[in-house]
Amino acid sequence: MCAEIGWHAAARRGRRGLRAPSLLLVACGGLFLTGAMGFAADRLGALEKAPEWQQLAALWQAMLDHSSNVIYSPERFQELAKDMDAVEMQAAALVKRGLLPAGAAPDLTRLLHDRYEYLRTRHYTTESHVSLTAGEAAAVTSQWIIELQLAGARQVNPDPREDRAALSRAEASIVYELGFLSVYQKLESEAQTRRKELLDEQAAGKEVDLKALDNDCERRRNLLLEAYRGRSLRAPGSVRSLMPYLTSLTRLRPPSPPAVSPPTVPGL
Repeated sequence: MCAEIGWHAAARRGRRGLRAPSLLLVACGGLFLTGAMGFAADRLGALEKAPEWQQLAALWQAMLDHSSNVIYSPERFQELAKDMDAVEMQAAALVKRGLLPAGAAPDLTRLLHDRYEYLRTRHYTTESHVSLTAGEAAAVTSQWIIELQLAGARQVNPDPREDRAALSRAEASIVYELGFLSVYQKLESEAQTRRKELLDEQAAGKEVDLKALDNDCERRRNLLLEAYRGRSLRAPGSVRSLMPYLTSLTRLRPPSPPAVSPPTVPGL
């Protein structure tokens, strides 16, 4: 998917082969949300009855318990690793049965992995001091906001109108943050790829200008951060279309156990 941030995708090549984007750039990918297009409420109802989806929701909400400090236990968090190993298989089973769009499956599993890594490296970090660049700090803050809004979305207000309004606000915030993370991660991926290309050229004896690349990457990061902080990013439809699935994972309650009839007493 492509997240428009007021730049232009066209790029020109500098005299040393550097890609120097113009002031308008459309960045695509990042979280690589390919889009859960074709969402329908009736399909979601059938999806929520599937055991695999209920297991994914249980994992999704277990991580939310940790991020919101309902549970604070590094040991119990580590136990989720075995559940993480099964998410691709569960999503694939849902796609095979026609309950989950093929385009949504990799997006959802990647978000599960991203949330797990955030909790592992940030929430349960053992480091006493962490140094972050401005971009990294913004990304961590964005992830924290997503967890905060998910916690809010999980709370059901007894007043249906108030509940819809609160849920709508939480969803809008989550979509905005996901859009930012998508573009930020794409920019960082492109920078790493280009740096590797230049280092390979340098090893082959060619003259390269790594400083120019660093300056260009920094300029692009600053433009993105300025747009993000100014609330001027526009989330694409592919991110918005994923939100009903995220809301389902956040709010789905486990099925009630079947009722057990009391034993009959002979003679009564």
